[in-house]
Amino acid sequence: MTYSVSVVTPSFNQGRFIERTIRSVLSQPVGDLEYFVVDGGSSDETVDVLKQFEPRLRWVSEKDRGQGDAVNKGLREVHGEVVGWLNSDDIYYPDAIPAVCEFFASHPEVDLLYGDANHIDEQDGIIEAYPTEPWDLRRLTEACFICQPAVFFRRRVFEKFGVLDAQLRYSMDYEYWIRLGQRGAKFGWLRRVLAGSRLHSETKTLGSRVAVHREINTMLCEHLGRTPDRWLFNYAHAVLDEKGISRTRARRFAISVSAVSLYAAARWNRRISPGMLQTVRHWIGGSAPQAAPKVASRMRIGFDVSQTGRLKAGCGYFAESLIRRLAELDSENEYILYPAVGDLFWDPECATETFRADHANFRRLDAPADFEQSKSFWRTPPADFEKQLGEPDVFHANNFFCPVGLQRAKLVYTLYDLSFLEHPEWTTEANRIGCFTGVFRASLYADLIVAISEHSRRCFLQTFPHYPPERVKVVHLASRFQRRDGLPRPASLFRLQPERFWLSVCTLEPRKNHRRLLAAYARLKARRSSVFPLVLAGGKGWMMEEFERTLGEFDLGEEVILTGYLDDAALQWLYQNCFAFVYPSLFEGFGLPVLEAMGLGAPVITSNVTSLPEVVGTAGLLIDPENESEISAAMSSLLDSEALRDELRREGMEAAGRFSWATAAQTMLGLYEEVSRLPSMH
Repeated sequence: MTYSVSVVTPSFNQGRFIERTIRSVLSQPVGDLEYFVVDGGSSDETVDVLKQFEPRLRWVSEKDRGQGDAVNKGLREVHGEVVGWLNSDDIYYPDAIPAVCEFFASHPEVDLLYGDANHIDEQDGIIEAYPTEPWDLRRLTEACFICQPAVFFRRRVFEKFGVLDAQLRYSMDYEYWIRLGQRGAKFGWLRRVLAGSRLHSETKTLGSRVAVHREINTMLCEHLGRTPDRWLFNYAHAVLDEKGISRTRARRFAISVSAVSLYAAARWNRRISPGMLQTVRHWIGGSAPQAAPKVASRMRIGFDVSQTGRLKAGCGYFAESLIRRLAELDSENEYILYPAVGDLFWDPECATETFRADHANFRRLDAPADFEQSKSFWRTPPADFEKQLGEPDVFHANNFFCPVGLQRAKLVYTLYDLSFLEHPEWTTEANRIGCFTGVFRASLYADLIVAISEHSRRCFLQTFPHYPPERVKVVHLASRFQRRDGLPRPASLFRLQPERFWLSVCTLEPRKNHRRLLAAYARLKARRSSVFPLVLAGGKGWMMEEFERTLGEFDLGEEVILTGYLDDAALQWLYQNCFAFVYPSLFEGFGLPVLEAMGLGAPVITSNVTSLPEVVGTAGLLIDPENESEISAAMSSLLDSEALRDELRREGMEAAGRFSWATAAQTMLGLYEEVSRLPSMH
């Protein structure tokens, strides 16, 4: 289905950017595109630029009552079935509008679509990804996770719900999303980067932060009956930044931000919430002068990045993805990164290859000289252990090792799974003992357990019933990837043709159930004259001898392709171009490859055990992983039905959209604050 599309650009004295804005719109490969620029009477080169693009666009240049008035004027003039507005300093990315039309065609119930976006600088360079999140009206009232240039809506939206509130100067878009959500409009999230939102000194949001927050507070109070505490805190920080009150003077800053927050609550809400009162008490009480006072942050968070190097797997993906998004979201707390943690895992390149962040509130400790030095430090902590760790308020362990010896810092421990207990035959004795030691110590000393799935949480509490269940929280993983069309095929994968290979992605180890997958594939091969090759992407794990024997037993040497460890670009190409993704794992803590495959449009066959149904829901074919004929039958059903593949693609992408690293990081920030107030477990 094709749509007529209209784009409106409100403009005023942005002549140095508007040509790039216009070209980004007119270069979209859309047959029926209407473009209307509503200029507010610019005195710079804007009008001369507009004339250069006649008759490919329409424009007016006349005095108006501001940006909202200009957008409304444009909305009333254009005729497209799908409408977007793009400010005169923002840009669309190539093929954004065709992707939008495709999404609307397959989601007729959606009224308004928002995509992902980047903050860009004056030269179009990417500063950071905009923190987009899955649709949730309650969450939207706490943080505007919708980036306006990446929004498109059907004409029926403003015909039914009206246009922007032109009296608002800064928050007319944010108010519109909330108003539409409250009135029942259906929102959809397209997980693709559609637009660049430019940040520069002349933008209203950067140049007038206090005024922006003041208007948002008033608007939210009118819509909700009260302004959420998070926005009142944001306002207080903006006020202090404008007054030049430095965060380096910790006690003065804590008292000042508390006072302004309380004033804001009284002004907009006429009351102070218990949550705000508790937070303010924490700020003031926690900022009293100490022997070694904090300098810049509410909290000092120590974060284990030991497994985020070049050959990272599950633990490393969780730690790196979480800390990357925390770096984007949190400029207030201080983070200390530890490139080597514990006595179980050692990355020889930890000093150079583990995660680092170029942010003022981030610093890294030096890596130990070698594994022996690391083991000695963590096994027998020195007297000044926490001082050497940078005196964190919270220590977050991410690689199965659980530190002991913390006195003041609260310990947060990431729990992946307990497969080493339920199936000890799947791993080596050294790995089994190391993992059990870490999880057992966490049950004794951790102040908070972060499980990556409800399944892992249940397993932990069944195994360690002495641990307080209210201190075990779930923070789901999310995909690292955003779907992009036109990906080049990596040279290392030259043998593979798009949509003509099966794919499985994981470390080659027993619990991934490769023997039954190979047996099922051999059954499929025996029933059909020709079959697509089976690609197994991932590094070698332990106990590989059985896998190699199985390959020979089924005579699959030519049809099974082992890629070894691949970088993210190659993995994304495989996910996006496979015929289907097959993952009959026997045990998962979460199942990240399944989520990433769904998010990139691969039809999925996976197991009906452990955490996998929690991730997939009804968006994939769930099979008994111990039944080879059932795995083979599911593969055969996809070969026989293109309609089934299309249905799984669509439902899989929708299901994957429920998981977001922005949501995970926001949840984690709340948990850091929560654990800092809890009584210590050690």
